[in-house]
Amino acid sequence: MAGAGKTFLTEVPEERTKDNIFSPLVDGRMDKLSPDKKWPLSSGLLAVSINSTLVGFICNSYLRRMCKLRGKGVILGMVPIAGGCALTMQAIWQSTVVVPLLKGNLKCPLCAELRGSLVNFTFGALYPLVLAVPINGALAAMYKTIEVPKLSSKTSSARFAEFWVRKLRYFKVQFVTLAIFQALVGGYLAKKQFESIVLLNEMDSGDTEASSVAT
Repeated sequence: MAGAGKTFLTEVPEERTKDNIFSPLVDGRMDKLSPDKKWPLSSGLLAVSINSTLVGFICNSYLRRMCKLRGKGVILGMVPIAGGCALTMQAIWQSTVVVPLLKGNLKCPLCAELRGSLVNFTFGALYPLVLAVPINGALAAMYKTIEVPKLSSKTSSARFAEFWVRKLRYFKVQFVTLAIFQALVGGYLAKKQFESIVLLNEMDSGDTEASSVAT
């Protein structure tokens, strides 16, 4: 594919990209793209952050029922889930998908798709569940709704793990569905971002050649 191996940030100083990785995208270049090619770069990061947060809320809702919390500690449970999922996904997606794409380190659409799928599966599905477990366990212990084993020298890690495995056993089908969906979304978005950046590279190359001919 033409332009696939070119870096989008060749003329942008490294210190500038560290401060704002989207700096080369706000100088008018994205205006060259049609809306269907622009949205992966302008709204993709927001989309995966919201997706991760929604999965976090779903996991949180299930665990609240399992821990019999009902209306107790709703805000205490939702705020760290929302903030943790969204901010973590935003940081990870930028550093592992967007920056490598912009710098040309991911040189094929399949590489980008696999990277996006893995990142969104891990931090858009698995991480929200892992984050929701200790939060709801702490709330259940605080409000004394169920007896939650504490991970200590007196409590074996096997008993602690068995407790949460029992709590999560009815959530397996829903979680697998969410995980597959997140992997597909991540792969699709990363592929679209790759295509948009390659298109921008090709446009820049064409403009450069046109300028050279005119000169």
